[in-house]
Amino acid sequence: MNLAGIREALDRRPFAVFSIGLVDGRSFEVRHPEFVGVGKRLVTVIVDDNSWSEIDPLLILSLDYSASGKHQPRTL
Repeated sequence: MNLAGIREALDRRPFAVFSIGLVDGRSFEVRHPEFVGVGKRLVTVIVDDNSWSEIDPLLILSLDYSASGKHQPRTL
């Protein structure tokens, strides 16, 4: 996964809600840019008030944006 693509999604103005799709079929919805941290080797996603997930960027398959209720995948 190209981490620049995630950083670009987080820096969009106005911010657009998106989901991070993983190769195992899981996805994590990102409702606010402050709910994701991008490091050199990990992406951390806040899931709710009490949990978070640390994701290896190699497992990220796509960023999925919502447009009129339909997800439109953006494969990186």
